[in-house]
Amino acid sequence: MAKLFTNDQYVMRFEARLISEVKDENTRNFILSFFCGDDTIQIYQNADKNSGIWGGKFLERKKHDHASEQRYIRDSDFQIGGLVKINVYTFQLLKADDFTIQYMRERPQKFPEVDLQQTVNKLKELSKSHSSYDEFLISILKNVDP
Repeated sequence: MAKLFTNDQYVMRFEARLISEVKDENTRNFILSFFCGDDTIQIYQNADKNSGIWGGKFLERKKHDHASEQRYIRDSDFQIGGLVKINVYTFQLLKADDFTIQYMRERPQKFPEVDLQQTVNKLKELSKSHSSYDEFLISILKNVDP
């Protein structure tokens, strides 16, 4: 009950895409909303004009079981760029709105990927294997865009 009263005003929203074996399904875009007060999820589908896809409510707001653990999905399961399995659907989280980014930054213990200092420390540790920062940056860019 305390969680409901303290976190009811927080709603994390992500832009997501469906991951499917059917190629045409992978272009479908969604807005995934996670309500922090009661750990419920609601999903809306975006529809492009003349695409033949109906927009609107895709999944009703309710709690969903975690795919691999005996618990419900919670806020820390949402990572930008990560995959979330809800029922039989797998979604890739593409980006989040500004409020969600701020919410995640204020809670680095739950969302370590948005902790800027931790990211800088990891980059510094990785750069030690190179003779200079320039060489390190060049190697990163070669891996990202050959």
